Amino acid sequence: MEKNKNETPIYNKALLAEDTTLYAKWEKVKVEKKEEPKKEEPKIEEPTVEVKPEKITLSLSRDTIHYNGIKTAKASAKVENATGDVTYSLSNTLCMGIDAKTGVITAKNNGACSKGAAIKVYAKTPSGTTAEQTIYYEKDLKLTSKGESYSKYASFYGDSNDYYVTANQNVTWDVTFTSSQSFEYTYKDFISKTSTSVKGGYTFDTIVPSTGAISKITGDVRLHAKTKAEQKFFVDIKRDIN
Repeated sequence: MEKNKNETPIYNKALLAEDTTLYAKWEKVKVEKKEEPKKEEPKIEEPTVEVKPEKITLSLSRDTIHYNGIKTAKASAKVENATGDVTYSLSNTLCMGIDAKTGVITAKNNGACSKGAAIKVYAKTPSGTTAEQTIYYEKDLKLTSKGESYSKYASFYGDSNDYYVTANQNVTWDVTFTSSQSFEYTYKDFISKTSTSVKGGYTFDTIVPSTGAISKITGDVRLHAKTKAEQKFFVDIKRDIN
């Protein structure tokens, strides 16, 4: 819009009859500023942490012990995804004890388990995850011959062609020659035989380990029996002098 000197507004297409001085006048147009959209900060996703289950396994250095043989065994735990110390315990401490920190198991000598016992061994993490194994207190070794039972060293005569020495559990038999007195037994029935009983006779054959040579001997012998827990027992079988 324009105005003349009299401040009279002159609009577009107006006819002028005389010389006229025109003045232009500008009006400020307000322009609204558009707000720029706020940029959203990218979300940082927390990494997903996989929680793995706690695991524990237990092993034993041996599964059979006895006070008169191998007295100790060791329990060893292997853990995964766990922290802290493992503790060890037994289901029954009548026959044996265990060190809670080291896992060392020791047979007791109180006669309470002369017939043998099966004991559970436990390993536990601080959070309570457990594993178990079974250890056996071996029954006391006894031998029987001619109706007599022996729990310690025994000595008797081999005075028949048909005698037996019997163990109350599975044992490994062996025999050694002890004298030069003349009488013959059957040695081959005893050599490295795993059994609860062996039969006696009248010829002992010795085997030379280095050569495999076999020879016969005469005289008194000592019969050995050994259990899994290595309880050891021997019987002297003497010649019959009658």
